[in-house]
Amino acid sequence: MRYVYIGIGMLGLLPQLACGQAAADTLAPASPPQAAAEAARRVSSRVDSAGACTELLRWGDAGGLLRVFYPSGRLKEYVPYMDVAAGYIHGLATTWYESGQLRTSEAYWQGSRDGALVLYYENGQLKRQTQYAAGSELPGSCFDAAGAEVPYFPYEQLPLYPGGHAQLAKEVNKALRWPREVPLLLSAAARSVCISFWVGKDGRIENPQVAVSSQLPSLDQAVLAAIAKLARRFTPARRDGVVVPSRYYLPVEFSGVAASHIPQKI
Repeated sequence: MRYVYIGIGMLGLLPQLACGQAAADTLAPASPPQAAAEAARRVSSRVDSAGACTELLRWGDAGGLLRVFYPSGRLKEYVPYMDVAAGYIHGLATTWYESGQLRTSEAYWQGSRDGALVLYYENGQLKRQTQYAAGSELPGSCFDAAGAEVPYFPYEQLPLYPGGHAQLAKEVNKALRWPREVPLLLSAAARSVCISFWVGKDGRIENPQVAVSSQLPSLDQAVLAAIAKLARRFTPARRDGVVVPSRYYLPVEFSGVAASHIPQKI
């Protein structure tokens, strides 16, 4: 169908839930009276089978602070969020080795990387340093464990579908089967749906779901079904050279659709 226009949304690589920095840096800005502020905060925690504890402090409508502790009780990760549900980190996310040595320091602004990114080896040697501007990585420096500079490579490499974005759009377009009621509804107004899914370490699509609905449930489900038919795997994402799972956003826009061009059955 040439009438479906598909754009690829911004990837959110799965953050390795960082933590660090003093607590004063993470509390919600501004200042209701202390009692009201305390009442607005909600804390939840869980301990996994290995004994690591994850603690989430929420405040207001969306903000929060994630802290993860090693079984020993030492702080492992510290991540301030402006919107926990959306995954928007805001501030300095930090991680440590169990020895207490700083591992990563990553600056975010309203959900995007912005500022310094610094990584260390467990022996304390600088591993990588670079800057981000409005979410884009700038060239930086990489070092081996002995301190010698090595060729720089991007910290985050996005997952890639074989043939790129254009081929992904083409295959989703080809696999799409239109529900009966959609043609007349689409002829009256443009619609869009955004699908999110995980790209696993093996490149397979996992857990596709509607992130932003078209307000036509049958159309949302048709796009999900089309994505489920994709047979080829992505080249998975990498972070610091290591393959990692990543979240992928795929917006699909339907505009300029004439009913005569759409099949009348699924």
